[in-house]
Amino acid sequence: LPLAFKTTLETIPAITPYFYVNNEKKLDWKRKLKEFQRKKIGLAFSGSAAHNNDINRSIPLHQFKSILDLPFDFFVLQKDIRERDKKTLALFPNIHNFQNELDDFSDTAALIEAMDLVISIDTSAAHLAGALRKETWVLIPHNPDFRWMLDRTDSPWYPKMKLFRQKEIGEWDFVIENIVKSLQDTFNVSKKLD
Repeated sequence: LPLAFKTTLETIPAITPYFYVNNEKKLDWKRKLKEFQRKKIGLAFSGSAAHNNDINRSIPLHQFKSILDLPFDFFVLQKDIRERDKKTLALFPNIHNFQNELDDFSDTAALIEAMDLVISIDTSAAHLAGALRKETWVLIPHNPDFRWMLDRTDSPWYPKMKLFRQKEIGEWDFVIENIVKSLQDTFNVSKKLD
C-alpha cells in the first residue's frame, strides 16, 4: 500500500491513536490491577514460533533478567508462553501473567492501555501499543523488518515509540543494557528489586 499511495517519510499516516479501548474492558483491567502500586510495564518477549524470522526476534525471557530485577511490576502481553520461559516466570514475583484472560486483541489492548510503558520485541503487541499511542520501546534485530528502516531510534509510523537496535546478529545484551539504563533514567530508579 505505501507504494500504491506513493507514501514518503513525510506523508506516513502516523496520527495516533487510531485504535481505542472498550471502556468496559478498560475499567475491568483498572480494577484487576489496582493492587499494583509500582510502575506497570507491559512485556512481550516472544512471538509466533511459525514466523519466518522468529529465531532473530524472539528472546528467551531469562535474558531480560537485568530488566526484571528493577523495581517495577511487569505484565506479560502475549498469549503463548514457551516452555523455556515458564521457569523464568516463576523466579520473578514482580512479573504477572494474565494469559488466560487475553482472549483477543481487544483484551490485549485494554491491558496495554493500563501500562505506563510497553517493552516488546518486533511482534503484534508492539504495533498494537503504537496504534494506541502508548509509550513503547521495541527491541529490533540487526536485520530488521522494512518498517523499522535503518539507523533510527524512532518510528515514523508511531510517534510514541523508541527503537533499541542490535549491533550484531543474535546479540541482545547491548540492547538489554540500554533498556535498563533508559528505565533507570526515565523513572529515576537506580536500585534493584528488594
